[in-house]
Amino acid sequence: MKIKLTLLLLFCTFLMTGCIDIFQSVSLDKGQVKMTMKFTIQKAILEMGASFSGEETDYEDLLNEGIDIFDQFEEINGTISSIDTEYEIGAALNIAGSMKDMARSLDNEIEYIPVYKNHMYEIRIPGMGKADEETDEFGAAFLSGAKYRLLLDLSGDLRKYPYPKIRFEDSNMELTNQISSNRYGSSLLIEIPLILLMFTEESLIIELHPSN
Repeated sequence: MKIKLTLLLLFCTFLMTGCIDIFQSVSLDKGQVKMTMKFTIQKAILEMGASFSGEETDYEDLLNEGIDIFDQFEEINGTISSIDTEYEIGAALNIAGSMKDMARSLDNEIEYIPVYKNHMYEIRIPGMGKADEETDEFGAAFLSGAKYRLLLDLSGDLRKYPYPKIRFEDSNMELTNQISSNRYGSSLLIEIPLILLMFTEESLIIELHPSN
């Protein structure tokens, strides 16, 4: 599996294309949350890696692994579905409901959703792994161009909190200047380099501060 992963990362690097796409959209209005999150992987890259490794690509296994990522949201009636098209494979999550009810169901351990605290909103995005010397060299080359895109609706409860400040949770390392954030009408798009999430267990914190 480790050899296969290395081959996939090499292909992604040499082809200069994004193997992984992660997109999330969030709106919060009168305490009601709507969130969509999806991730997809290109089938062509998986098949190319399989041809070199000699292993057949098990799409059903990949779909199950993708769906497992969203397990925590089953407690708050999240709708989880698989994505399996001619070109890509992955999973998608849709949730909608009361912020207070979600916090109660998850024992206040809320990730990916804006939570109001200390006169601002915070979004906690967990790290996706742990640095590995064998895969880090190749993974870093590819992931430097891959993005986790977060689209925030600023027309509801977040309308007075349009200014993001981004940091790592434990080390408190400031990342705002390393991450692109742009306003498009009533939406805020934050583009996080995946390399900041893939090789660490430390969570990323997005603080949304109020207008002056």
